[in-house]
Amino acid sequence: MPRKTTKRPWHEQARHLTPEAFYLQIRTWTDANLNAAQADAHHLPQEHRQYLQAEHAHRHRNDHRDPWATVTTLYSPQAWTTHLKTWTLTRLQQGQAHLARLPDEYARALKAQYQYRRDHPWIKDHA
Repeated sequence: MPRKTTKRPWHEQARHLTPEAFYLQIRTWTDANLNAAQADAHHLPQEHRQYLQAEHAHRHRNDHRDPWATVTTLYSPQAWTTHLKTWTLTRLQQGQAHLARLPDEYARALKAQYQYRRDHPWIKDHA
């Protein structure tokens, strides 16, 4: 009868990889897996740990930036309205979740463009 082998923790498996192979592996991880791995990083050899920390820092390097906060510095209200006409319907729909982060005039333009595109389904997204 075959005995069941328990799965080794990820950090034990990682110890058997070269630092470069480990780095290539963590580049394929989801953000959630990468964040969870931070808690067990102390089990890794120093070089592996440095790669893990560098990848984590690289993925979160722009966390302090809020693209919705830059809208008013990049676009006048008229330019924003024109810019929204280049957005796909999906992007306009996703933008609805961020209306509260925009000034009223910009939020109204986004909402209006989304509603216009929904009311005119024959308008196709630009390829």
